[in-house]
Amino acid sequence: MSEPALPEELIKVVQVIGESPELRQWFAGLEHLGEGMRAKRLEEMAAQLSACGEPEAVVLAVRCLAQPEVYRAAQLALQS
Repeated sequence: MSEPALPEELIKVVQVIGESPELRQWFAGLEHLGEGMRAKRLEEMAAQLSACGEPEAVVLAVRCLAQPEVYRAAQLALQS
């Protein structure tokens, strides 16, 4: 089964996560949560980004990570 294609802004968000040790550790910690709690944490992050004035495309990209198949694709991208 092939992994879903990731939108450009989501790719940028995953790259930023990969370049930051703190964000990479935070993202890796999400792996141990259930899907519901992981989605909640990602929504919290998206809300914080929105409150800080980040572009809506970035906020939506973080929200996309709450989808299990998108989260797995991002995990694979960070591992390679």
